[in-house]
Amino acid sequence: MISVQFDLTTRCSQRCYMCRQYTWNHREIDFDLLKEKINKFYEENPNCTFTFSGGDPLSYSKLSKLNELLKEKKDLKYQVFTNLDYDLSQNHIREFLERAEFVQASMDGSTPEMYASIRYSGLEKNYVRRYKRLIENIRSLKTKVKLNMTVSVKNYTDVFNVFMKFCKFDNVVGIRFFPVHTNEDVFLKKEMFDSVKSQMLHIAEVSSTLKAKGEKVADTNVESFEFEKRKPFAGKCYVKAVHRVVDQNGTEYPCCRATNDNGCDWEGKFRVENLDGIDDENKLYSFCKNCDRYVKFNSDFENVKKSERRYL
Repeated sequence: MISVQFDLTTRCSQRCYMCRQYTWNHREIDFDLLKEKINKFYEENPNCTFTFSGGDPLSYSKLSKLNELLKEKKDLKYQVFTNLDYDLSQNHIREFLERAEFVQASMDGSTPEMYASIRYSGLEKNYVRRYKRLIENIRSLKTKVKLNMTVSVKNYTDVFNVFMKFCKFDNVVGIRFFPVHTNEDVFLKKEMFDSVKSQMLHIAEVSSTLKAKGEKVADTNVESFEFEKRKPFAGKCYVKAVHRVVDQNGTEYPCCRATNDNGCDWEGKFRVENLDGIDDENKLYSFCKNCDRYVKFNSDFENVKKSERRYL
């Protein structure tokens, strides 16, 4: 395997309007099973990268034990997907984050009010204090941070503001913008896509000017801001042979698209053990047509394979 993603838990400290995980029955991966799988993938390929996500991985009850396991494998590289809405004075949380190669943090608004409208649904109390803590957490980390903004009808006017607020943070190395795809009620309309595109052009101009002056500025990454409906993926898929997503039950899937979005793999038909032809790049499954995360890797997979380490 080139990369493995572990969804450690369904538990999370936030209540994002575009996410359903906090409504699920709580599940988290058994630590002994997690240890077994990490050891297996690491021993097969010491250059394999690991991603820890959730829910929110900082809510995983066995995080201290996971830290000890990761310290045993000093050259193991991993990244963490988190909302960072946690108390980083807790040693096991800060240690987990600062041993990571990257921390990918959600940042869906440039103001406490905008952020709260996205991520604190039903939890509006103390949102200003929590937002300030989030900013402090980002600044205080020694790890490289990548910010991810989910753009929807609630915050599409705030894209440029988010870039300007965070692009010069010393440890923020990237800011990624992508349209919400999990809640049809808040999909962007055409005029909203046009607004985002205009803001992205402004970001490109400002970024170019700052870099020309020799100033540090975070890279930006924009995904699929087209109003037209995305055409089904019809290329070759190399990812499914070298990548795994492991859910809270320890079940292995070839990619995030194969996991069931409602949290229950009702039929089990997309589990690794139930898929034939997984090593065949020409074989596509029904979930492949909706792929948006791995298209870039597949289009340049010869160079991906040459990389010593790569997060897929």
